[in-house]
Amino acid sequence: MPEVTPKGFEFGGTGYVIISKGNFRPARGSLIKFSFRTFASEGLMLLMGRPGGDFLSIEMVDGKVIGKYDLGSGIGVLASTRTYNDGQWHELKMNRIEPDGLLKIDNLSGLCDL
Repeated sequence: MPEVTPKGFEFGGTGYVIISKGNFRPARGSLIKFSFRTFASEGLMLLMGRPGGDFLSIEMVDGKVIGKYDLGSGIGVLASTRTYNDGQWHELKMNRIEPDGLLKIDNLSGLCDL
């Protein structure tokens, strides 16, 4: 039987994946890209950090995508203006270069300056 290579992760509402932080070094900038599909209006999609320290997160709040980060420059918040819990596939990119951030979903952008 041929080996099947997975194309990603799928969660049924209670799962998660832990990825080694050794490959993620966000000293001056960070770029996160992934596709998602959900009907859920609330949920954490990505969290990198430690309690009380630097962090980067992407979550769904009331169907909108919220990106937050504090990697030494103060907290930045990026938010979508529309909802994305419609069961369709969406492409997400979140980019941070020093204190500035950009959240792009399906080529619609939102900027954040601290």
